[in-house]
Amino acid sequence: YEDEYGFTKYEDGYYSVRSLIKEEGMSSYAYRFFADPVITVDATTVRGPNSNTYGFFIGCNLQINEEGYWFEVTVDGYYYVGMWTDGGVKYKSLFSGDNYRASNAIHTGRATNHVVVTCARGQLMLEVNGEVLFRGSDSTYTEGDINLGAISYEGLGAEVHFDNLSVTAP
Repeated sequence: YEDEYGFTKYEDGYYSVRSLIKEEGMSSYAYRFFADPVITVDATTVRGPNSNTYGFFIGCNLQINEEGYWFEVTVDGYYYVGMWTDGGVKYKSLFSGDNYRASNAIHTGRATNHVVVTCARGQLMLEVNGEVLFRGSDSTYTEGDINLGAISYEGLGAEVHFDNLSVTAP
């Protein structure tokens, strides 16, 4: 798929997602409905601005109206967890406070991170490179689609390669 915001495509054994416009994420949906998904994937950041203000995201229990959970990891070692509400136009952090959090578990720069996102039975979890970074609970969305994406907060976009994707039940 390709449009003015970027592209998604399968090539050379990995799934590539590239955003082309500042602050506009580009993502690809599975177009399947999952109950209690555990998403495991290797995400490699391969292109983005030198300022390191870009990263990748994984969505789960996404609804047709763009609502659902969002797990973001940035190339400068930060992560964020939240949910889209009100038809996908309103964002709510699942942290106390609305800030990104730093973690030494995240491989920074153009590197590969092994990520596990769990959205099962009201329990949400983000694990990066074997370390649990977030564990919380919310049962607003109990099933839905998943997506993989890239986002940049300045410059002309970001590109992430996703590999070894699996979606399982807990």
